[in-house]
Amino acid sequence: MEPKSEQKLVGDSVDAEAQRPILPDLLRRWHPTPHLCDGLLRRLITAGVISATETQSHPPHHRRTAHRHGRGCIVAGSENELWAIYTIRAGVVHSFERRIGMDRAEVDANGELVVHGATSLPQWLPGKMPPGTKSADAGWLPINGLVHTLGSTSAPNLPGRLAVDNEMRTWWQPAEGDMQPTLTSTFGAPATIHAVRLIWRDIGLDTKHDVKPGPFRYRVELETAKDQWTTILDRSDSSEDLLIDYRECKPTTGTRARLVILSSTKGITPGVAEFTVFGKTVVTK
Repeated sequence: MEPKSEQKLVGDSVDAEAQRPILPDLLRRWHPTPHLCDGLLRRLITAGVISATETQSHPPHHRRTAHRHGRGCIVAGSENELWAIYTIRAGVVHSFERRIGMDRAEVDANGELVVHGATSLPQWLPGKMPPGTKSADAGWLPINGLVHTLGSTSAPNLPGRLAVDNEMRTWWQPAEGDMQPTLTSTFGAPATIHAVRLIWRDIGLDTKHDVKPGPFRYRVELETAKDQWTTILDRSDSSEDLLIDYRECKPTTGTRARLVILSSTKGITPGVAEFTVFGKTVVTK
């Protein structure tokens, strides 16, 4: 984050006077606690933004709501809203491998900083909530979590079920020679799908030998009638290198979801740590 940008980072690179207009006085009551990142607290205290002695009645963020979270920061967004941004341990090839999580930080009725639990469910952005909506939760749930999921092929001990087990440190990997791998989840009941999230792994990544990361190109299809597949997300021309790719789609109802992997960077075998479709189960009478 650049100190002169709209989202000014709370950390070593921003001086205390630059921080004060952005963060409200309530941050000065953020007490050091094992529930928070020690490095972040030291920087805030050193900058004079918070006090090491004045306390809130409760810590704003808990380990049980952000499992395996690590060092992070508080930033002010473009509309001066607060965000808690932190790293999440996802060590597979290296113990320091991380992903990034972010959740809204707010001021409660008592004037204290709160984070209403970390979540990986789709959330409305600030200012985008429909009229009358009281929660930022969009109401879309993971439809294919832990359901029967099969790959067109699987490498040894890396079956399709590992892509729907809600664990970033396991993954499905197609067998060598599978030129257009597919991964198919069967729902327990018909569901209307609103969004898709892919969490990838770059199998074979080796920058020292010129095997570099790049975009995964794919599409996601939904079985809307028996053996009739409709494309709900087309990323066949993607040029973005994203390890976590979340996309919303036109609401479509079906009974199975299929990921079709079209290509990856030379030398990289696609691994799918998580294949998740979000939506609502159709209630039938």
